[in-house]
Amino acid sequence: MAAERGYERIAVEVKSFLRSSQVVDLEEAIGQYALYQLFLRQQDPERQLYLAVPRHALDNILSREVGRVAIEGLKVNVVVYSLTEEEQLQWKPQ
Repeated sequence: MAAERGYERIAVEVKSFLRSSQVVDLEEAIGQYALYQLFLRQQDPERQLYLAVPRHALDNILSREVGRVAIEGLKVNVVVYSLTEEEQLQWKPQ
């Protein structure tokens, strides 16, 4: 999904993390994010990529060491959303 946030041009990859294994969800999300990031660097270098994850993923897999290492090591920009509540998004750029 491509959008503009203020003067910033962004692309957002939305993931649900609903599988029984959040590690598998994380592997898939990080892999897709990395591919999209490479593509955007060539096709639209001004656009910033974000990975949108539900709050439960932030509270679980992304709070564990494997999640923190992946997000911080790969400099993944994260936006957090709620599956159940209407609340403001939480942006976590790297």
